[in-house]
Amino acid sequence: MLTGRPSASPDPKYAVRRSSGRPLDRSGTAGLGARVDELTAGNQRRQNALEQAQARDGKPAGGLREARHDLVGALTSTRG
Repeated sequence: MLTGRPSASPDPKYAVRRSSGRPLDRSGTAGLGARVDELTAGNQRRQNALEQAQARDGKPAGGLREARHDLVGALTSTRG
């Protein structure tokens, strides 16, 4: 856990600074901040895509349960 920062939305640059022990703006690491931002944005896009896929995958299961229930009801009524 990072201290001194809110845990709800930690700043990736802060985490890199903390773990490396050096500020990001020193020479040789100028592109590191931009790369962290790029990776964070890509991660967010993938997280959004995953959440959308999970929501989409959950819908057919509900329809399948309903169809199964209807089938069982129909079979029961024909036997009875």
